[in-house]
Amino acid sequence: MAPDKFLVTDGAGELRKAGSVGHFRSGSAVLRATWEGSDGNSSGLRFTYLGQSDEAVPLSDGEMRTQIGLKLRSEDDCNVVYVMWHLSPDQIVEVSVKTNPGVHNSEECDDAGYQFLEPEKSEGAPAPIKPGKQRSIEAAIEGDRIKVWVDGKLNWVGKLPEEATVLQGSAGIRADNMKVVLVPTRVLASAASQK
Repeated sequence: MAPDKFLVTDGAGELRKAGSVGHFRSGSAVLRATWEGSDGNSSGLRFTYLGQSDEAVPLSDGEMRTQIGLKLRSEDDCNVVYVMWHLSPDQIVEVSVKTNPGVHNSEECDDAGYQFLEPEKSEGAPAPIKPGKQRSIEAAIEGDRIKVWVDGKLNWVGKLPEEATVLQGSAGIRADNMKVVLVPTRVLASAASQK
């Protein structure tokens, strides 16, 4: 994705451009960003984990978790599909849908409206993420199904609930409690389905 389409909505970091591509380096405990102009049905991310952020911030339910992942069909903070790769306390890929009709601000919805999806097919936990090694996560929505690839291999397939089929928004990323260098990439569902 073009660097000028990468919009940080929460957190901080440094965007470095090299022609039409770029990477983003962040040490924030909280990082949220969107890719302007994306249709929200597919996205990907290459990233290098550099270690824990200097400050740690718990999730809204109080859990201390280190994670990175993708936002799909992200209308706002309260209505979004998440594809998250946990680094700690567990090492899993988790897909969830957060819906709160009529509510658009995280201060209003907090951690309400989550549905955690069960896979129809899963390859289980990916190899652990280690500092300094580049990894990748990609996801694509095709009809009422969502597919997730880790390091180029299909890892998770499941069905979206009806509430997710009406969401309309951009793609983006979310990271919690980690230092990271990331490169957002576009995944076209038609190409992704061939993997």
